[in-house]
Amino acid sequence: MNMNTILTTVRDAVADDSTVKTWTQATYTADHTVFLGIDSRNPPPHSSYPAVSLYPIQKLSGYGQDTIVHAIGVSVGIHDNTLAAGGKSNVTEYNGMQRIETFRGKVIDAVVMALVGLSLRITRIETEYSAIEFFPFFLATIEIIAEEETEFGSSFLQYSESDAGEGAGNGGYVLLPGSLEDALFLPDSTDALLLPN
Repeated sequence: MNMNTILTTVRDAVADDSTVKTWTQATYTADHTVFLGIDSRNPPPHSSYPAVSLYPIQKLSGYGQDTIVHAIGVSVGIHDNTLAAGGKSNVTEYNGMQRIETFRGKVIDAVVMALVGLSLRITRIETEYSAIEFFPFFLATIEIIAEEETEFGSSFLQYSESDAGEGAGNGGYVLLPGSLEDALFLPDSTDALLLPN
């Protein structure tokens, strides 16, 4: 399956998810913003938060693979400098600490449903948090590994969705000559991808 198909399907699912919208409206009186890719040199302003960014990380395919493996990145972020009410007199708690996890969970639910709808099997979800480094921004960077089963007799090599009319005899796909797709990796500063200047 082409990575663009995966990303655009996930993009639309997250953008349209009613559970995510209900939570962001109730918590921040704002809809969430979804980015497919991000310009780390010119990050979105805090008015774009809550925010979700989607991007490709890696793809593994080839005759040595039992499945085709897709790795996608999901970064979620909120802008929140409010303090939690009540609690112990000697405890200070920022609402963003719990809210970033709630937001992350709701976004991941939408992502997983979209991937399952594409008949992909989720094999790993790994999350890294940046909860204090960029206050009042709370960020979570997630890597999702999804595997695509292949049918007996099909090729494990890289396929690309064809232009209209091409590859019609091969399920709408054409074989790319040469080599497998190179893995795509993010810069080291992935936790700051959603931060504005």
